[in-house]
Amino acid sequence: MKEYPPYKVFISFIWVLIALFLFRILISNSTIELGGHEIRLPRLSVDRTVIVRGSGPVIAAPIYKPADEPAESQLKYEISDLKASHGKLVHPQPVEYPDETQMALLGFFESLQKSKLEGKKTRILYYGDSQIEGDRIVQYLRQSFQKEFGGSGSGLYALYEPLYTSLIFELSNSKNWKKYGVVRSGNGPGENRFGAALSYCIFSGIKAFSSFNLRTSNDQFNQISDGRLYIESPISHTEVGLSSMLDNFTATVPSRPGIQAIPFAFEQSAEQFKISINSTGSPIIHGISFESDDGVIVDHIPLRGSAGLEFSSINPEVYKQHLSYLDPQLIILHFGINVVPAKRSEFDYYRQLLVREIKTIRSMAGDIPILLIGVSDMGKIRGSHARSFASVPKVSAAMRDAARETGSAFFDLFQFMGGMESCILWEKAHPPLLRKDYTHFTIPGGAVVADGIYAALIEGFQRYVEQGENGE
Repeated sequence: MKEYPPYKVFISFIWVLIALFLFRILISNSTIELGGHEIRLPRLSVDRTVIVRGSGPVIAAPIYKPADEPAESQLKYEISDLKASHGKLVHPQPVEYPDETQMALLGFFESLQKSKLEGKKTRILYYGDSQIEGDRIVQYLRQSFQKEFGGSGSGLYALYEPLYTSLIFELSNSKNWKKYGVVRSGNGPGENRFGAALSYCIFSGIKAFSSFNLRTSNDQFNQISDGRLYIESPISHTEVGLSSMLDNFTATVPSRPGIQAIPFAFEQSAEQFKISINSTGSPIIHGISFESDDGVIVDHIPLRGSAGLEFSSINPEVYKQHLSYLDPQLIILHFGINVVPAKRSEFDYYRQLLVREIKTIRSMAGDIPILLIGVSDMGKIRGSHARSFASVPKVSAAMRDAARETGSAFFDLFQFMGGMESCILWEKAHPPLLRKDYTHFTIPGGAVVADGIYAALIEGFQRYVEQGENGE
């Protein structure tokens, strides 16, 4: 056989590429049926939307922004000072209920009353997207509750966090940790064993450590004294060592299925804390919680890039088991900024998906009250000026409707900020309440938002107390 010249091989290769390119253009908006299944080929350009379970474009591409790197001075904002300097920018909003009563939050208000009068623990699980990363909102909400109702500790944390900086802790780790979460990193070796934190950590090798150091000294609310480690150790016994400057604590976690809660307590509160874990096969770590036995605990659970649509994809039994240990009295859902940029004329599909997720949460959490925080105003640069996305009020309305349909409470963050174009005013404030991306709150912005949410909840609580005193 005569040898095929190299230049002809090259020309043939080019023709194949051209044919594939033309073929791709012809079917760019089509699907291929293969073996009874429809296969949608990816577009040549990067698609700005994520396709979820074949339901069509659902959420805009995740917004990847690092959290603020906190300076010592940034952690000392006083709400009273911010109210004085930014009072004209906020428009206080009440909690909206699905009917004329406050029944949607009744269980939460009952628990708050017991915290105040009897020292009962009241727990809030606060889920959100990157808007809450670094505890920018939750830490101020937590402190407001703890000042009024008692309690200390910053709640649930992962032992390894590659995505954001915490305003409360400087976290350092051994280099063999890996974190898996529901949003991007997949199920991991834990086979979808996501608990209430919707993430877990494992390590390679036989031992690992994590250290927590408070960023501000003499912080009465976030001192490390009591807490629990949530761990699954199905393969082998696990040795856990916890130490502070003054105390040491060790525990052996037996090998058995399911989540185990390992309590720990130090005689004196600490500003530094280290946990060391030894095991021949890495356990699954669902988080460590720093918390008192009384008062209010608020867990901060950020899910970067999420639209709040992951609850229906997790293992319900693992979630319920973890929830039985945590025993929350309120679940807060704070999402929406990853939906706003989606190029859609209407957002009723998002209402439907949120209804599905809230119903899923109720199937796992029972009658625990749910508060849905509406999307904040957000914008982008168009030409030489910033403008709000026209979709913001539509997404906010979809979230309000989902809350009503599921018997959940709703807080209108969009109107709290001032409605359309308020993102521009918040970014231009001194100090700025919004970053230059016209989306994410700064540290003082988070404090202002937390104060608005707290004020709305306390207004409802005070009405509950007054009705009780009047025998209603």
